[in-house]
Amino acid sequence: MRTSATDYAESGAEHGALRSGAAARLAGVPVETLRVWERRYGIAATQRSASGQRLYSASQVRRLGLIKQLVDLGHNVGMLAHLPQDSLQQLLAPPDAVSAPLLPRPLRLALVGTTLPMRMSSDLRGTASMPACDVVRVCDSLAEAPQALLGARADIIMLEIAELGDDALPPIRAASVAGAARAIVVLYHFGASATIARLRAENCLLAREPAAPADILRMCAGALAGAS
Repeated sequence: MRTSATDYAESGAEHGALRSGAAARLAGVPVETLRVWERRYGIAATQRSASGQRLYSASQVRRLGLIKQLVDLGHNVGMLAHLPQDSLQQLLAPPDAVSAPLLPRPLRLALVGTTLPMRMSSDLRGTASMPACDVVRVCDSLAEAPQALLGARADIIMLEIAELGDDALPPIRAASVAGAARAIVVLYHFGASATIARLRAENCLLAREPAAPADILRMCAGALAGAS
C-alpha cells in the first residue's frame, strides 16, 4: 500500500504514525468499522499520541488493508484478526499460486461439538493451499471433552460452543492438556469479552460463527506453521 506525503501531513502523524482517520482512509475501511474491529477483535495494537489519540504504523495500515480485502472476499474478520501477515497474504493468493501443502503431513484434528464432524467432512482431504486432516477423536460436548480426548495427541482441538463464558475456561484447558493439543480453536456464537480476552492471552484461536470450514483449517495450518 502506498502512502503519500500529503496523507501523512494531513493525518497529523507523530513519528511516522497515522491517526485513525488517515489509517482508515488508506486501508479502505470506514472509520466506524475500524473502531469496531479495534474494540471487538483487537485487530490493531495501536500506539497513543500525547493527547490520547490512536496512532497506526505503516505496517498496521498495510495489515488493515489486507484484512479489508479478505473481508470483501467473504472471510470472517474474527478469524483474520490474529493471523500473521504471511497467512493473510497467502489467503489472497490465487489457488494455483500455492504449489506445496502448508504442513508436511495431515493435521491431527479432534472435534468437540455435535455439528462439527459433518461441517468439516468435505474439507478434510486438503488441497494445494489447504492441509489435509485426520480426525482422531470426536465428542459431542465440552463437558465430555477432557475424558474423551485423553491421549489423542491432536495437533488441533476444535471446539464448538454456543455461548462462551468463564465457566468454559476450565474444561477448555483440561481438554487441551488431555488431548496434548498444539493449538485450540474455539468457534462461538456469543461470547463474553473478558473470556475471549483470556483465551486469546492463552494463545487460543477464536472465530465467531458462522465461519467457513476451509477458512478455519487455513487459520489452523497458519498458526501451526508459525509456531513450528
